[in-house]
Amino acid sequence: MTARAKLLVRIPALLRGAAAAFLVVGGCSKPEAPPLAPDAGAPQPVDAGEPDAAFDAGLAQVPASTELTLEILAFAADGGSTPIDAQPGARTVVDAPARLEVAVRPGLANYRIRVFDDAERIVESDDEAVPDGPGRLSYRIAFAAPLQAGRHHSLVLDAQTGEGLVDRAGVKHPDLRIEFQTAGAKESPGKAKKPSKKKPKKRRR
Repeated sequence: MTARAKLLVRIPALLRGAAAAFLVVGGCSKPEAPPLAPDAGAPQPVDAGEPDAAFDAGLAQVPASTELTLEILAFAADGGSTPIDAQPGARTVVDAPARLEVAVRPGLANYRIRVFDDAERIVESDDEAVPDGPGRLSYRIAFAAPLQAGRHHSLVLDAQTGEGLVDRAGVKHPDLRIEFQTAGAKESPGKAKKPSKKKPKKRRR
């Protein structure tokens, strides 16, 4: 074989080697696509868990206020009203009232409300208890006649029976005595005049 023929045979082999080397180099230099991040999706709500049973029980055990409170309004015959201070030791001066309206909290179960004059006599009245929900009692006292001016009176809240003053929840309370004074000069009853005994005149004969 001549030198030219040998050269022609070697050229295709060299070309195939170069092509293979190019493919290897090209394959190694090709960048790979970055891996896709997992789809996080919509944000999920945080599970707060079940309510704390002990906390709820603690709230349920907090008692409502059971202190006995009174609100008293004195209504004069002309319709005007004046609040009466229900604090111990107070003595509110009001125009001679024709009626009283009393609001008591909490609602009571065994009670009575009466008004006394300065001689500790019960003042005649027409009373009415008005339903006003489980936690409140409304009581109206309409006097047979407006109270006399210038006199001391007492509103007494105590038990109807010997079991003591209790509210609708069964809680016992002390009796209450609220003092008030009617405005004006004290009316003193006039002394009744005794009928004079006249001696019969003697007839002249």
